[in-house]
Amino acid sequence: NRGERQASSQSVNGVHANSIEDMWRVAAEIAKRAGGDPGYRGLSGPADPPPAEKPGRLLALEGAGWSMIDDTSKEAFHSLLESVEAAGVSVLRPADDPALAALDAELMGASAVCYAIIGWESRWLYRSLAGQGPDAISFRARRSLDAAEAMSVSDYHAALAGREAAQAAWARALEAVDGALMLSCPGPAHCWAGDRPGEPPMARPTGDAVFNTPASILFAPAVSMPLMAVDGLPVGAQVMGAEGADARMTGFARWLLEAVEPVVIG
Repeated sequence: NRGERQASSQSVNGVHANSIEDMWRVAAEIAKRAGGDPGYRGLSGPADPPPAEKPGRLLALEGAGWSMIDDTSKEAFHSLLESVEAAGVSVLRPADDPALAALDAELMGASAVCYAIIGWESRWLYRSLAGQGPDAISFRARRSLDAAEAMSVSDYHAALAGREAAQAAWARALEAVDGALMLSCPGPAHCWAGDRPGEPPMARPTGDAVFNTPASILFAPAVSMPLMAVDGLPVGAQVMGAEGADARMTGFARWLLEAVEPVVIG
């Protein structure tokens, strides 16, 4: 039900939609037909879109990507947190609880853990494609393959241990909060004119996934919402919860979209 192009132990399906209702129905229909990966239940929840549900306590996470975003996007996120608090939701920070601080520390390495696992588990696919000819895969895919080929089994085991440690920290954090609220991306989309001859290709031309890798390694359902705009471009915020809490996070997202006015700057 996945095909060889989703060979990772943390492959996910992300639905892009114009509404919460469309998002849920598409995801539910996919799950109904394909189910979860072997050993996993897949999407959890009703066939109809879950109703709006007000969260009680949310953890505000800045994460490893905070240092790479612009000041205006930081201002927009802080304004959003103030609006969420004004709507009656308790917003906690990592400094408020040792368990939350421990989670924040674990997630600082989420991207490294995520890319190591994906690279190692996808190397046979890339090997097969690369074997079809010198131009069968892109420079970026070749770079990913080279990084995976340089790994040892011990490196892979270390990445798995890092993922397990992050998941354990997440479980402890969820004893204090209902979920987490963080940016979906490192600010507005950047301009990319394409690779230039003679220069190294840009590492991630479609954007850095630094705010998305935490949910991947935590196996956490996450719903992104268009709650901010900076300089005329959308900047998303996401709510992230416990594994299996797909319906609840969708309810949280639905409530946030209804109760919180989007932040627009510039």
